[in-house]
Amino acid sequence: MSSLLTLKFIQKTNKQALAAQPLSRRFSNIAALVFEVERHIPELREDDRYAIDTLSKHKNVRPHVEAMIKISETIRHTPSYLEFLEKSRKILLQAIADDKSLFESLLHYPISARSDKEAVIKAVGKYHAVASGESTQFDFKEPPIVFAEEAGRYYEHAQTHRIIHGSSSLNIQTGEGKITINTHEECGFENSFNAIGTVFHEGVHDQIGQLAYAQHSGNGLPPPENLTYDAELFATYKRCGAKIPSGIYSAYREQFHEIVAFEQQEKFMRGLSALLAHSPTF
Repeated sequence: MSSLLTLKFIQKTNKQALAAQPLSRRFSNIAALVFEVERHIPELREDDRYAIDTLSKHKNVRPHVEAMIKISETIRHTPSYLEFLEKSRKILLQAIADDKSLFESLLHYPISARSDKEAVIKAVGKYHAVASGESTQFDFKEPPIVFAEEAGRYYEHAQTHRIIHGSSSLNIQTGEGKITINTHEECGFENSFNAIGTVFHEGVHDQIGQLAYAQHSGNGLPPPENLTYDAELFATYKRCGAKIPSGIYSAYREQFHEIVAFEQQEKFMRGLSALLAHSPTF
């Protein structure tokens, strides 16, 4: 189906009918829409943060963006997966509270040396993997965490500043991946809440990637039965190349995996704030 026919089909089809389509078709349609936007806006292909302005400069791709969102609204994680995330987050917060050394390091994070800050972030990443393993009896691996500095970019046409706080990359073909944390001052790396919130957010992405790898590859233990659909969901998303660039921000935030990562990050930060606020040395 051509890009134009795909767009017209999505526009005239109600969400219930779209939701009845196989996941592979829905993700393939999203990929086709992204390709069409990139064809109209070559800058986005070179820079996935390139700010799309559908109200003014890029009005011609507004229908494509709206169609992406319409499809994305039919794709969500299961209640079982959300329950797993809730349980994992609570176990992680308790682990941080119980580790007095890590807790003290969090309290003194702003005045700590760079190496100590990195050690705190890596410790939280490790505890996150352990907490998720305890939540569902799956052997989550501790993701390698690397640190890099990259400044943000200002897009004058949209009067928008974009910066990547962190990223997670996991190849569902090989199982290899890493979490990258941006240490640029614009990201608030010197603030423990910003830094820890970022590694937690990326950890959520890394773990669904690990489940997808287990589902896709057949190597090692399969995903827990109650998370099989979610693992296949993410594996299908990756196989279809349905990633929406962050430059198309309204559609980017509507992706099923970004919704849960941001929601869980917000809850985690509230929990961490409460922990630190009740510390006698806070």
